[in-house]
Amino acid sequence: MNRSRRLRKSRRQAAFRKQKYQRRRKKTRILNLKAILLLLFFVLSFIFIKNYDKILMPYEEFKYFYINRNVITYFENYGQIEDVDYYSYLAAYYANKDYNLKGYNIEDINAFIKSLHWYDKMKIEKIYSEQGEILEQALADVKCFPVKGNQEEFYYEDSYGADRTYGGNRLHLGTDIMDTKNQRGRLEILSITDGTVANMGWNEKGGWRIGINSPSGNYFYYAHLDSYREDMEVGQKIEAGEILGYMGDTGYSPVPGTTGQFPVHLHLGIMLRNITDEEYWINPYYILRYVEEKGN
Repeated sequence: MNRSRRLRKSRRQAAFRKQKYQRRRKKTRILNLKAILLLLFFVLSFIFIKNYDKILMPYEEFKYFYINRNVITYFENYGQIEDVDYYSYLAAYYANKDYNLKGYNIEDINAFIKSLHWYDKMKIEKIYSEQGEILEQALADVKCFPVKGNQEEFYYEDSYGADRTYGGNRLHLGTDIMDTKNQRGRLEILSITDGTVANMGWNEKGGWRIGINSPSGNYFYYAHLDSYREDMEVGQKIEAGEILGYMGDTGYSPVPGTTGQFPVHLHLGIMLRNITDEEYWINPYYILRYVEEKGN
């Protein structure tokens, strides 16, 4: 009888140990599976995100800033709705289209957005953050159009990168806004940003010019003015929309006050800071189109 009890007890203990071992083994398998999944996650992160160091910033492509104003507005609205950094998403789409968004195709943008998976979104926020910062630098400061009046008073075209010969062969690093009446001193020039007057006075190529440093450190250059606002001086604080002076045709001479070398117009240049060690002048044309449309 005792032997029978001992046998049953031994069998129960063996069964208990077997169950305990099986539970421990199952728990170990689950932990191992979790570890494998976690490792796989990090491997995927490495594949899709770590490539950041391999992507070279296309500075030359960015200088032309070929982005239709409607594309900017689309991603701005998308960023507000989805609560994401819209500049990085705009940069990703810009790169996806070989840095040329002169046209606007909402179906293509919608298809691009819908194609994004979770790893694409992680990649965008990592890989394209620096490019997004360039776009933000270019757009965030600008608050109004630099010439007071309507479209019958002035016109402008995309002349960035055109050849110039005065003072030697060089490229046109800005946008010219022309007076339709070609009358110096007629149109008011406005600061398109908040900022501080960095310099003013005569410049051989730019004539009577004024430079404004914006809050983010960018430099906005207004050239060929006919005259300045009376109280304007270096170091003065400026708000967007304030009058800087009046459109003219000064410049292309070492003699201060020279006029008549070209039609009356404003040359606007935008130089971004902290991008490269060199002066980084970008194309203002599409930014002007964007801010002009936004202001209407």
